[in-house]
Parts: sequence; structure tokens; C-alpha cells
Amino acid sequence: MIYKRVGGEKDTRQDYVRIVRFTLYATFFFLPLCFVSDLAAQNSISSASDTLQIQPQVLPDSLTSHQPTTIIAPEVNSAPTTSVNVNTVLLSVPQSRFRRFCDSLSMTTVALSALLVPGTGQIINGDYWKVPFVTGAVAAFTYASIHFHQRYTQLRLEPLSLTSSARLEAESHRIEMRSLRNASIVAAAVSYSLGVADALISHSRDFKSPFAAVISSALLPGLGQMYTGTYWKVPIIYGTAIYLTSSFMRMDLLYRRFDKALTYLLDGDPNTIDEFEGKRSRQDIQYFRDYYRRYRDLNLLGLSLLYVLNVIDAYVGAHLYYWNVDSDLAMRIYPSVTPQVGAYSSGVLAMNFNLSF
Repeated sequence: MIYKRVGGEKDTRQDYVRIVRFTLYATFFFLPLCFVSDLAAQNSISSASDTLQIQPQVLPDSLTSHQPTTIIAPEVNSAPTTSVNVNTVLLSVPQSRFRRFCDSLSMTTVALSALLVPGTGQIINGDYWKVPFVTGAVAAFTYASIHFHQRYTQLRLEPLSLTSSARLEAESHRIEMRSLRNASIVAAAVSYSLGVADALISHSRDFKSPFAAVISSALLPGLGQMYTGTYWKVPIIYGTAIYLTSSFMRMDLLYRRFDKALTYLLDGDPNTIDEFEGKRSRQDIQYFRDYYRRYRDLNLLGLSLLYVLNVIDAYVGAHLYYWNVDSDLAMRIYPSVTPQVGAYSSGVLAMNFNLSF
């Protein structure tokens, strides 16, 4: 049987073209929404500025119409005049009803919107230029992961060739499709997490929100620490995570190896021979299988604990961001000897606690 490779360079090139085309379609779909929102904001600003320009002309006419004719009007330069800064007033007034509604939304509502539909958090915050990037990245990487998974499934169902070269080529192509699928899944998850975190962080521009820090660290570990400004913790988190993950994978591989050997040893089939070929006893193989399984589970427990500590640290860091830690705050604990009244008493050992603020 001759192995025939599914697709080729031409099919792979066409697949990449489809992915790029899909990303462009997703980008151009959200661009009109950005322009419409900007146009509505500009109309609201122009109407507000016109109102401010008309009001100073109407008020003096209404006031002078009620003045008696016997009173002489003061000179122009006799009293100081006040000028109204239109830009200052416009910054304190919401631009439109939609913007007032978006600014009044809570952090929980923004988080739920960004979690359900990627890009809605950027629309709520008015960052319209970010919408095509967020939605396009999530949609493109999701489509790529589905496409590469289908290709990988087709290659797995293909019958193996009898020749070693064709079999090696088929195996390498399967590994390539599997790697591209996994990379696309990771990229889609990271894009989705960054979109939600960006929506929460942008919605709390004036203060460090503990809720935004928790959600950011829960979606992508270390992002909450970057949000609170403690950048030195990020290498520690990822260094520990990489070590625990590599140790978990190594222990899991050794556990599967000894578990497979124990299964072949106890199945009673003379055709299945374990890899040790009788050089190790049953108790020996079972001991190492349980040993590697225990340490594999401990590494998994360490990863879970690191994830929980990462979220808690981001929450505490956001709460203590505005905590006063200047030099006026001091706490001192020191031992001392307290004298006692009496001829036969030399003193009592005590601990002094001094707090100054």
C-alpha cells in the first residue's frame, strides 16, 4: 500500500490564506461600529459646545430687559469679566447617553460582557480601535485550532504505509499538525484572557481594582501582579510553574512506563513481555509505579497551590496599593527589666511594645 499524503504545500498555503482572510473579515466587520460610535461622540460634543456658546448671549439680554431705564450701565472695563473654558466643561460632562450608560456599569457587568463576547469590554470602555484586534485574534486562532485538529484527525485515520520512509513522513506530518493545533489553542486562550483583562483594567483607570486584579490573575497568572506594579513577582511565578510542570511531565512519563510494564507482567499473555524482560520483580515494578505516581500528584498539587497563591497575591496587592508605608509608621518590640518594690526583688523580665504613627 502506498501512502498518499493528505494535502501538500499547495493545500497548506491555501489553509493559511483562509485564516488570514477570516481575520480580515472579522476586522472589517467591527470597523463600522467604531466609526459610528466616534461620529455620535463628535455630534454630542458639537451640540454641547453650541449650547455653551449660546447661553452667555441670552442671559445678558434677559437681565437688561428688567433693568430700570434710569440706571446707567457701567463701563465695559469697570468690572472684570470671566471666561468659560469649553473644554474643561466638556470633560466633566458625559459625551452621550451610551457613554454615560457604559461608565455607570460595574466591574462585574464589564467582566461578564467581556467573558461572554470578546471585544464588548473594549466597546464599553470606548477603546474601539482594540475591538478588531481582540475579536480578530480570538476568532482567527480558534478557527486555526479547529482546522488543524481536523487535519490531524484525518491523518490519524489514514492507513500506514509499508515503506519506512513514507511512514516516517506521515508521522512527522501528524506531529506537525498536532503542534500547530496545540499552539493555536494556547494562542486563542491567551488572546481571550488578554482581552478580558484589558477591559477590566481600562474600566478602572483611576484606581487599582481588586476585582480586576483577581480576574486578570485567574485568566493569565502574573497579569494581576503586572497590574499592581509588582513586576518582580512575575519571573518567580513562571519560573516555579515551569519547574513544577516539567517535573510533573517527567514523573507522569515514568509512571506510565512502569504501569505499562506491570500490566504486561500480570496479564497472563506470553506474547506481551514487559520492557524489563524479567530483570525486575513484580514488587519492584509496583513500588516504582506508586513512587512516581505519588510525586506526579504532588507536582500537580503544587501547581494548583501556586495558581491559588497567584490570585490571592494579586488581590492583596491591589488592596494594599494605596496603603500608607511612609517612615512615620514604626513598630518596635524589645525586652526590658521592670524593677519591683521590695528589698528582696531585683526586677522582672518584660517585653515592651512601642507603636508610633
